[in-house]
Amino acid sequence: MKTDQLIDALSRGVEPAEKPRWKLNLAITLAVGLVVAVALVAIGLGLVAAGLVSGLPPMASGGVGATVAVLTYAPLWFLGIRWRTGDRPEAT
Repeated sequence: MKTDQLIDALSRGVEPAEKPRWKLNLAITLAVGLVVAVALVAIGLGLVAAGLVSGLPPMASGGVGATVAVLTYAPLWFLGIRWRTGDRPEAT
């Protein structure tokens, strides 16, 4: 068998290989990890804030804790949703 015949035989039915998906998998893993970390920090800060105002009635200290948690997590959520949907502010 000659070299040209071997190359022709080996190249029959060959298709391009799929692109590796490790970059996408890494990006998704990092994004999920970031969201989980921020959520845990937000919950922790909310619990600390609720503990600092423990002299208040339970509903009020819970409200303070929930407010701190929401204010910690909301910026990440807002920016993440805008990034995911492609919504960008227009330059003036």
